[in-house]
Parts: sequence; C-alpha cells; structure tokens
Amino acid sequence: MQRYQKLSKLVVKLVPPNGDKDDFAQLASLTTDRIEGSNATKIQQTFQTQRKEGLNKDSDLVQNYITGAGLGYAELKFSGKDQNGDPLELDTNRHTPYTKDVPRDQTKNHQKISDSGRAGIVSIMEYRTKLRLGLSKKASENKHQ
Repeated sequence: MQRYQKLSKLVVKLVPPNGDKDDFAQLASLTTDRIEGSNATKIQQTFQTQRKEGLNKDSDLVQNYITGAGLGYAELKFSGKDQNGDPLELDTNRHTPYTKDVPRDQTKNHQKISDSGRAGIVSIMEYRTKLRLGLSKKASENKHQ
C-alpha cells in the first residue's frame, strides 16, 4: 500500500466466514444469515473515485478490507499509480503464497481446516526456502563473475 501515491479503485470480493461471524459483520456491515439466505458464496464491491487525490488509503473502509483480507475473509484488487504516475495493480489472490479451497461440506470440520492450515505453513516455508536458495545461488554466481 505504501507504493500507491493514488488509489483509484478497490475491488473487494468477500468470502463469508465459517467461524467468527461478528468480525465479518463489522467488516462489511453484513450478516452471514442474510448472505446465506441469498445463496451467495461471494460478494463483490467496487470503490472507485475520479478525485485527483484518489481513495483515502487510511480510511476505516479501506483499512477494514485490508484487515479482512489478512483474516481470509476477502480478496482485494488495488488499482492506482505509483510515485512516478505509472499504473500499479495488486491482486491479493495472485500474490498470496498459499490458498486452499475447502469443500462446503467440510467447512465445519476442524480437523480438515487444521490439516489444510498445516499444509499451508509447510507450503509457505518451502516457497521461502526456494526463494532464499535462489537468492543465495544468484549472489554466489555474481561473486564469481
């Protein structure tokens, strides 16, 4: 977020939680009961402005959605410009090191959720190790040149 001089668009896809419904209700002023009654599995909202200064990145609205993404309740797409005025986009769905879909009938299965989370931690550690090894290899190659 720090790289954005101007944030002109925020697309939010909400993923209703299986557990803590109060956090989610505060996040989007929605209740899971109302969402479940509609059979919606995702909700998409777009916040956009034509104002020169862009969206207020520090607003409660933007910060709440960032928090929601961190909790796994939302996928975010940011569009804006960097300090040089060049277009800048970030899609948390593409830039997330690990995601795991859990079948709807397993969303209350604590063991399944726990196993998926554990697999995610292992996957992220493997990814980080590969990155570190790749950086070490590049550094070593650069020393020998």
